[in-house]
Amino acid sequence: MGTPAAQLLYCLSQEQQTPSDVQHELQALSAFLETLTDSTCSQLISSGVAARIAESLSRRRLCSLQWTASCPGRKSVCALLRLARVLFRDRGCVDVFHSVKEHHNYVQFANYLSRNLLTYEAEYTQSAGLLLNVTQKLIHDAETASLFVRVQIAKCMLRFLNCHDMTIQQAALEILGRVADWSAVCRVELCATTAIDICLQLIPQGDLLTQKLCVSLLRILSCEEQAREQIRIYDGVPILVGLLSVRNSRLQWHVAWSLAQLAEDVETSVEIVQLGGISLILAEFATLKAPAKALNDWIAMLTGSVPPS
Repeated sequence: MGTPAAQLLYCLSQEQQTPSDVQHELQALSAFLETLTDSTCSQLISSGVAARIAESLSRRRLCSLQWTASCPGRKSVCALLRLARVLFRDRGCVDVFHSVKEHHNYVQFANYLSRNLLTYEAEYTQSAGLLLNVTQKLIHDAETASLFVRVQIAKCMLRFLNCHDMTIQQAALEILGRVADWSAVCRVELCATTAIDICLQLIPQGDLLTQKLCVSLLRILSCEEQAREQIRIYDGVPILVGLLSVRNSRLQWHVAWSLAQLAEDVETSVEIVQLGGISLILAEFATLKAPAKALNDWIAMLTGSVPPS
């Protein structure tokens, strides 16, 4: 084990830190990250050192209520999240995180950052971006999604949508879409929140990616009657029909699928026709090639399963 890794492991083993310990840890993190290359990462993984670092990082920092309660500084948070971003590229290190079984504490740390972000957005945007990137790496299938759904990750992600930074909003939307895709429980929970209202507010002012992520989430949630009712109440049908004119096949597919589910209600189907939705859909389908995932999406819709977003 190289000296930078040994020093880092020692620092991460300390649960209670003095200001001097925090500074030493920052130096160790910086030295360790500077030495990382594809070759050294492979060596750390194969030797098991990466897993040991991942366990200490998870158990004593990211998932430690004591550490979160100490109100760690932004420099420490950013450095630790940069380390997590590198380590969790490896599925073995991700498995180590989940084996610690402290998902609730991790979400408490995420809540801590989200509160600071909403109060001091300029200062905490970088930390929030790193956290969301790390969280994306930790949720890679239905099982890991369910672990986070149980500890209310969706409620935490909704808070990030209240910031002004579009990249933060997009990362939070991606996570919400991912967990909702894999968890029926999450879909029901999101329908009881302001998620749909927020998405409909973000669509008109968002860029293309934001619109895709918002409509994708609406499409996923629209399999629930409560979601369809909310979309109707918040005047979401005109917003969705208006997006059909945006020349992006993937966005149009999400919109068309959402409208198809909303059209199960007779009054809504009439509204879609009156707004010109049917003619717009037919015109676009006649001139555009369906996106690569369209066939799988269509099969999933017919069979009742939820495809990946």
